[in-house]
Amino acid sequence: MFKFMKINKLLALVALTGLIALAPNASATVINWNQSGSTLTPGSGFFGGSTDFDDVTMTFTGVTVGDFTGVTGPALFHDHNPFGSTQFKLDLHLDGAWVNVATIDPVDGNLYSMADFGGLAIGSALLDGIRVQNDGAVGYGFHSFFDDTAFTFSAPSVPDSGSTVVCFSLALGAIALFRRKQIRSV
Repeated sequence: MFKFMKINKLLALVALTGLIALAPNASATVINWNQSGSTLTPGSGFFGGSTDFDDVTMTFTGVTVGDFTGVTGPALFHDHNPFGSTQFKLDLHLDGAWVNVATIDPVDGNLYSMADFGGLAIGSALLDGIRVQNDGAVGYGFHSFFDDTAFTFSAPSVPDSGSTVVCFSLALGAIALFRRKQIRSV
């Protein structure tokens, strides 16, 4: 009976360790526009600072993210190009390459929210840049990119490999100790 209880405790420890190792990080990631530690680089077109512009790339220290869920906050865009429509783009720099989230081509002068860009299934990737741009010199086509404009991402869909290795090693160590005690008692 006593040995049976030890085995159950060991199996419970191994199971708990495995669950911890396989549990994904449950927290979402929020990247605020012009956040501390980021760098804004103007592209072509007009640049009225960090809030009003035509083409800007924000770079920052990479962070592992899950799916892109959208943009919240006051950021807007609109086409006031008198010579035709202008395409507005939102790109993410994922795992070393630019990926287009969406391209929107409004044909009127109405204001549109950055929330209109929707989301993007990523799974898990290293994000270190966000780029918003239009394809011409619209003249400040993006507006109100204040610090509370937030780009949100879900938790990565795969567990962190570092914690998985540590927990798996602990489980193997527990099994080795159990086997060693079994061999000594025989």
